[in-house]
Amino acid sequence: VSRGAIVVGTASTDEGKKLVLDSGARKVFNHREENYIEDIKAYLKEEFDADGFKVVLEMLANVNLAKDMEIVAKFGKIIIIGNRGEIMVNPRMLMGKESEVI
Repeated sequence: VSRGAIVVGTASTDEGKKLVLDSGARKVFNHREENYIEDIKAYLKEEFDADGFKVVLEMLANVNLAKDMEIVAKFGKIIIIGNRGEIMVNPRMLMGKESEVI
């Protein structure tokens, strides 16, 4: 928890998971697991009765932006920090939630 934020992260290696937890995350999901987005949604619902994150920080948008749109909350924001290629997404995923990408 940092300044009141509940932080959830993703990583694929034990070293990465430890780094995420040591940096203050409450929970870490393995982004290489097939159903990790469904696991994140279930965690948000069970732990916080939430349908998404208010803020998603994205380090590899060309791979993850469409997935981010599934887990951002109504009126939430996806902040792109990193990207390595073109992105093809369905804007309706944001429009229905009145969310935005920055």
